[in-house]
This record gives sequence, C-alpha cells and structure tokens, in this order.
Amino acid sequence: MFSDTTAVLLGWSCAAPEQVLFQAGNLGDEDWQVWAVDAKGQTFPAETDRPITFGQVVHNVWMGPQA
Repeated sequence: MFSDTTAVLLGWSCAAPEQVLFQAGNLGDEDWQVWAVDAKGQTFPAETDRPITFGQVVHNVWMGPQA
C-alpha cells in the first residue's frame, strides 16, 4: 500500500502519547488517511485521533536574504 505514498508528520498522538501520527496518501488524492506509528514501527489506522504538537508558531521564516 505504501509504495508510492507520501507521508506528512502531524505530531504526537493525543490518544496514545507513545505514538506519532502521520497523514499518508498519494499526491492528487483529496482524502489522506491518518496513521499512528508506535516505537516498534507498527502502524495503526487513527481516524479519530488528533495530533499534539509542541513549540511555537514562527511567521516570516523566509524573510530576508537566503545566502
């Protein structure tokens, strides 16, 4: 299933804090599934779970010279 799939890291699982959540799908598809992955690498569907993220939102990351 995951041969040509793109995954985006969402954050830690709210329901199971030892797992991380990813949203995975194919580019162009409208509905991407949310998956939970534990420390052993096991993957579980996580349709009703929400991610928890830590840190702060940074605006204007690419302002100013880039070289």
